[in-house]
Amino acid sequence: MDTSRSPTDFWLGNGSLKISANEQADFLSKLVRNQLPFSPHAMAVTKEILTLEKHDGYTLAGKTGSCGEVGWFVGFVEEENTTKIFAFNIQGEGANGAEVKKVVLSLIKEE
Repeated sequence: MDTSRSPTDFWLGNGSLKISANEQADFLSKLVRNQLPFSPHAMAVTKEILTLEKHDGYTLAGKTGSCGEVGWFVGFVEEENTTKIFAFNIQGEGANGAEVKKVVLSLIKEE
């Protein structure tokens, strides 16, 4: 978590910030349960920013990302009293976050 390169690119591509899919899922789990070392307001705003769809008793939140030939989509689905956290990634030529999101949304909608 060395941010010394620059405040705008340390988290991109060849930057020093690295996070695994499991670490992303763990972070989101803590965010959903309000167990991060941030104010309740900051966590609520972050969850709202991540919200992609909201219907009666159903909320889908997530964020895509891409770097090189890796794409990912991480987030959570809330239904009634259940929250499911997910972190998916794909690798290879043309891999990007938008493609992963399409796959994940098709899987979620099949359930």
